[in-house]
Amino acid sequence: MTDKLKIMFVPMELVGHINSGIGLAHTLKSRGHHIVWAVDPSHKELVITNGFDVEVIDNFLWKDNSFTEFESRVTVQLGWTQPKTVYWLMSRLTNWVTLAKLYYQVIFSFFNKDYKLRQMIARLKPDVLIVDDVFAYPSIIYSQKPWVWLFSSNPLGFYQDESLPPPFMGNNKLNMFLINNL
Repeated sequence: MTDKLKIMFVPMELVGHINSGIGLAHTLKSRGHHIVWAVDPSHKELVITNGFDVEVIDNFLWKDNSFTEFESRVTVQLGWTQPKTVYWLMSRLTNWVTLAKLYYQVIFSFFNKDYKLRQMIARLKPDVLIVDDVFAYPSIIYSQKPWVWLFSSNPLGFYQDESLPPPFMGNNKLNMFLINNL
């Protein structure tokens, strides 16, 4: 195929989903395709430093988004298994207000991201979309554009079995807590 495509990456708002697509995006770019990422503001720099264009989706209801702050801090410091970090996460998740805000944020994010993606798709007119998310956004499905589901999540997270390796942060007790309580 000699046609050069405009390809839009639409990852989940977590750094692991962006990292998993960067290699594929570099390969596609090396073949002459134009790559655009639709990411939240906290991941804009990561995408730009890898040489890609960015469209920002601001999906935050609260300026003190505890989950995103935690995820960014841990990713930067690489402290996934430090006892202090694990304690901080568990204390946050057991706070009902924080849990309610997190669930509300997920619901709001879905509708907000879908709305903004619809606008971006209409404006940018990508030829192909590569989606790494657990949701199927109506704006993508009904865009009449071909799309590919990139599944970078660890499927071990779907199974509640302590005999399996830890799917999330390398701490099996924390993993079981997250699986059973979220």
